[in-house]
Amino acid sequence: MLLAELRHLGSETAQQPAITLLRIGTPPFVAQGYLPGVLADLAAQQPHVRVQLKEERVPLLVQCLLDGQLDALITSYPTELPEAAGQPLRYEKLFDTGFTVIAPPDHPAGHARSNRWEDLARQRWILPTRSSMLRRMMEEVFRREGVIAPTPVIESTSPFTNLQLVRAGLGLSAVPDSTLQASPRSLGVRRVHVTPAISMGPVALIYRSAVTNPRVALLRATLGLPGPAVEPP
Repeated sequence: MLLAELRHLGSETAQQPAITLLRIGTPPFVAQGYLPGVLADLAAQQPHVRVQLKEERVPLLVQCLLDGQLDALITSYPTELPEAAGQPLRYEKLFDTGFTVIAPPDHPAGHARSNRWEDLARQRWILPTRSSMLRRMMEEVFRREGVIAPTPVIESTSPFTNLQLVRAGLGLSAVPDSTLQASPRSLGVRRVHVTPAISMGPVALIYRSAVTNPRVALLRATLGLPGPAVEPP
């Protein structure tokens, strides 16, 4: 980690004029839905900062953070992270994100006033990989309803790709609400009403607490996080 930090400092000072290079890891739905506004504020407040953005699955991002390849993550928060990582990480919750089940435009579930998870379990599904927070949340909601979670016909990490796969009629999926900023109908899918709804999921800023990192301080200031960070719950 120290060698990676030295290489990073060297690349910053080698620029003319010198820059601050902030390396952020994030899953696709945060990068494409939430992060553009954050980076616009960062560019306005800190014009000397340059950003390297890494979009990946959360487990890989966590490993890159621990290895010193990233300064911070803005990501859905895996609850097992502090124990599994075995490293001093800090966590600051930013917001909760909702999730919506979507269907192809001609699918009966998209036209029903209400659906049961038991009925949806018999449908074809497009879901993220098992390591994703959303996949675990989906399996939990099926389990709470006493139903075996369906095996997806397609596993895909990107919610925007999954939206297109649903639009093509390949099955149902669940995507973050930020993916549906436009009207679902204008995106070629329909919202599926189902009870109970999928639980909200937290999105957080996560970084190494054992390292004093001025780049993280700049990011925290842009995010409007006051005072010292808090330890994970």
